[in-house]
Amino acid sequence: MADFTANPSLPPEAGAAAAPREPRRMSSVARIFGAFYSPGATFGDIAREPHFILAWVVIAAASVFGSYTLLARFGAYGLARQALLARPQAQTLSAAQLQKNIAIAARILPFQLYAAPVFVVLMLLLLAAIFLGAENFLLGQQVKYKAMLATVSHAMLPIALYSLAGAAVLWLRADPNTARFDNLLGSNPAFYLDPSSIGPVWNAFLQHFDLFSFWTIGLLALGMTKLGTKVKYGSALAVVVGLWLLYVLLAFGLAVLA
Repeated sequence: MADFTANPSLPPEAGAAAAPREPRRMSSVARIFGAFYSPGATFGDIAREPHFILAWVVIAAASVFGSYTLLARFGAYGLARQALLARPQAQTLSAAQLQKNIAIAARILPFQLYAAPVFVVLMLLLLAAIFLGAENFLLGQQVKYKAMLATVSHAMLPIALYSLAGAAVLWLRADPNTARFDNLLGSNPAFYLDPSSIGPVWNAFLQHFDLFSFWTIGLLALGMTKLGTKVKYGSALAVVVGLWLLYVLLAFGLAVLA
């Protein structure tokens, strides 16, 4: 820090620019838990010094454990069968064609499940870029990509909790085949409806309105307020909800057209 007593001619602006950034107050482990019990302080600390590797490790580990549980409890063939029968195209296939498609999918599915952490990381990188644009252009801030990536990574931790809770439900079930692998918890409206009565498109649409998704949306908005200066929570929440609704409607439209 500049010494103004030794050099009184140094302008105050130079001292402000040279002032060190306030150090972090929470460890990486504390941030993981803090995202759940003290999100305000946690995302404030992330804004001061952004780090995200441990959050990635936690999310990836939850994804791998969830994938292992699905394969252990349903089996690759059972997962493939349930997934294909849920598609509208399954109604147009003969029994022989359906069995052939299930057999092919069962061979590919384990690789897809265990590759999920890679896709999760790619998703986090993409979401960070999207929300960085929203923060800087829509909310008029000057946030750096690393800070947004750290914020997005920690805001996604409720999704990791969903994976762990879903895995616990499967291990506790005496007969896992009575469960729907794509909707294990009663945290969205689709869980309480019969997929065959509402159809696969509406089933997928209603699954978006999930308590864990809303939790993540709230954390993202909170994190964006901590990254910016004088960003109101309502403004950040409106941006996040708007982007989320755009995604949901786009996914719904593609499903209808498929």
